[in-house]
Amino acid sequence: MLFQSLSPKDLIAQKLHICANSWHLKQVHGHMITSGIHESTWLLAKAVALPTMDSGHYLNQIFERISSPPISSWNSMIRTSAMDSNGKEALLIFRQMKRTNVEPDNLTFPVVAKACGLLCNLYNGLLIHAHVLKSRFSSDIFVQTALVDMYVKCHDLHSARLLFDRMTERDTVSWNSIIGAYSKLGGLAEAFLLFQQLQLDAYCKPDSITIVSLLQSCTMDGNLQAGKCVHCMGIKAGTVLPMPAFNTLISMYARCNDIESAELLFNGMPENVRDVVTWNSMISGFCELGKFLEALMVFRQMGMAGMYPDLSTMLSLLCICSGLGLLPLGKAIHGFGLKSSLDSNISACNSLIAMYSKCKDIGSARFLFDNLPKRTVVSWGAIISGYAQNGLSSEALDLFRAMERPDEVAVVAALSACGNLGALEIGREINKYIDSSGFCSNTIVCNALLDMYAKCGDMVDAHRLFEKIPKTNVISWTTLISGYANNGACDEALRVFFDVLKSGLGALWFHGYGASNRTQAGTLCLCYRSFGA
Repeated sequence: MLFQSLSPKDLIAQKLHICANSWHLKQVHGHMITSGIHESTWLLAKAVALPTMDSGHYLNQIFERISSPPISSWNSMIRTSAMDSNGKEALLIFRQMKRTNVEPDNLTFPVVAKACGLLCNLYNGLLIHAHVLKSRFSSDIFVQTALVDMYVKCHDLHSARLLFDRMTERDTVSWNSIIGAYSKLGGLAEAFLLFQQLQLDAYCKPDSITIVSLLQSCTMDGNLQAGKCVHCMGIKAGTVLPMPAFNTLISMYARCNDIESAELLFNGMPENVRDVVTWNSMISGFCELGKFLEALMVFRQMGMAGMYPDLSTMLSLLCICSGLGLLPLGKAIHGFGLKSSLDSNISACNSLIAMYSKCKDIGSARFLFDNLPKRTVVSWGAIISGYAQNGLSSEALDLFRAMERPDEVAVVAALSACGNLGALEIGREINKYIDSSGFCSNTIVCNALLDMYAKCGDMVDAHRLFEKIPKTNVISWTTLISGYANNGACDEALRVFFDVLKSGLGALWFHGYGASNRTQAGTLCLCYRSFGA
């Protein structure tokens, strides 16, 4: 009854307005054809402009029926492709539009810039920027913000910052784009400076996206104090934090070793508000701190709350099984995962290999490895480490030789195997690979190499390597001390020990940061032997 007084065109326009999906669009289009108004440019343009369509192919067919598409129709087609993450198609439509002499407007450039960002195509991004500079929209805030975001996604932070600094007008989205860029790339200090400038902007203020970006940067940097500052500033600014922001906050505290604050936030949330990400943040936080029993307790609470685990939960549970040596539970998780296609996810398969290895079931680990449809460097590292940890050093080295481009994890495992076997020459070959691959700046790799030389009795090369380590830590010192002690050079071991005390690392050494009880006991024994007690 509502549509009875409308003309056929107005009736179709009303029906297009309430289209919810491509099936509805096809029905209305069919009505247009039967009504004889399927050539109406106005109606076809409205159909193309519908924001809820999920059938790009059908929209293309309608678009091709428009004799002279207006700029709004071109923008709709480009936007549809960009929203479908089809950046290449969006750029092709833009080129087609330019060939028909239709000039882009301030709604065209943002979606085309987004397409370049999706493709990480800096060359096309520069061409789009050149088009913008020739147009009357070069100072449009939305166009400039889209270009900043495009440069960020194309990993050209210098150009992004240059454009941002030249913007005469900015909004919160502009600030979030550049702050998020520095946050993702580990530029915490610069992100904070920009955040302080944002707070001084009379026309903008931080929102939840700003807070989340900074918290993620603090998490990456492991900077608890900075994270607390962001939390406090968010509260003072009155920023309303949605659920994803709360989850990021919990994750930041957990990963920065302040699990008490993470628990405080978690326990302060009503159970009906927590989602699976919230639970996962707490479980993974406990796992990263080695508090596997606490992580298991949180998982039990998660089940009691009726929350269904996802892939991230499964990966954390496998970490718990590895840490506690819970092979039966690990097998149960594996069995549960098979029902939900866990074995088709490479990250899950790698975690399963690591779990079986650490639970001393190397046969199951190898079976999984051999049946992987595609092996990554993580897969190789997991199985090589598994063999090395289980005392099967020769098998570990055989696998290492079969690997095309070993990464740091595989190298460390192979060095451990060399040390166990006393295979000094193989260790030296790995040393050459480390130098050629640029791993020599990695302290963990250097410490493993140092340990290999010490276990193989070559303390001359061990000491030479120690002198070259870019950044020594407690493990570096204790490895050298135990190496001298185990090779009977007690005087040298004591000399290095006193050097530790002079370096300021003595307190950390005695408190066990990086030095195992075995190493400390070994040093006391060498002192005992040295003084002939």
